[in-house]
Amino acid sequence: MKPNRQWVTSASAEVNDKVKDVIAEKIQEIEEGTDVDPITNAAFVQIMGEKSKYILGQGSKIKSASRISRNEIQEQLQARKKEAEEERYKRESVEIKLMKVKNQLEEDRKNREVMEFHLVHDQKLLKESMMALVSHLKNPKNDLPASIFNIFTTSTTSNETSSACLMNNNWEDLHVKKNQESKMRKELDNLKDVLNFEKQNLETAIYDCEKFNTLCNEKDVELKKQNIEMRLQKLSSQSSKKTTPKELVDANNQFFEKNHEELKACCTLRTVEETKKRILSETKEFQRSSLALK
Repeated sequence: MKPNRQWVTSASAEVNDKVKDVIAEKIQEIEEGTDVDPITNAAFVQIMGEKSKYILGQGSKIKSASRISRNEIQEQLQARKKEAEEERYKRESVEIKLMKVKNQLEEDRKNREVMEFHLVHDQKLLKESMMALVSHLKNPKNDLPASIFNIFTTSTTSNETSSACLMNNNWEDLHVKKNQESKMRKELDNLKDVLNFEKQNLETAIYDCEKFNTLCNEKDVELKKQNIEMRLQKLSSQSSKKTTPKELVDANNQFFEKNHEELKACCTLRTVEETKKRILSETKEFQRSSLALK
């Protein structure tokens, strides 16, 4: 009688042989480089039944036929790294903005404390002055009617109330000015962005203008050269001599160089004038925006 181990080994070998035969038939029908794990799994299911699943053993390691390939895992890992990097950049930008906001709030808090101190100090001085005035009026040496004393007492109370109202009004004015300042800062930032954008457009336009002028200069030079060559051909045809006189060639060369320099100077002057006009218009627009903002 065979031991259990031999029975299991024999049954496993028999199943393995059947699976290998099915795989060999399937592999002949597929292309090279195709993953054979799904074929192996399908062959095992075909031999053992629908509920079974083939586990391919390789030494001490075991991998399933339906495992995710290494390339897919690497792609997912790269995607996760990219997302983590983007999140880190976003977090850093948010931290920078938050730090700016904290600094701005700290500066506003210090300014508010200074204004509070001045307001309290002014209120204290006003109260001390009014109390001194009341004590001076209460002095029996000062022969003042009681009605005047009552008027000053009433005015003292009303001044205290008015000082509180004045303080509240100052707080409201401070809040309104703070909102206006924030709006003005946003408008100024927008104007700066617009100015930078317009400067870039101006530089691009200047570059295109220079490129166009260069092409025009080359075209003009070519046309002048063709005209001169045509004139030389006419002169040579009219002349009975075989060679052109040296004086005529020198004169034509001088004429050619003079026209070339004049064309170049005209193109440069035209470019400078157009650039000057654009810069002046941009400067005026920025000055008007700055004045409106102020």
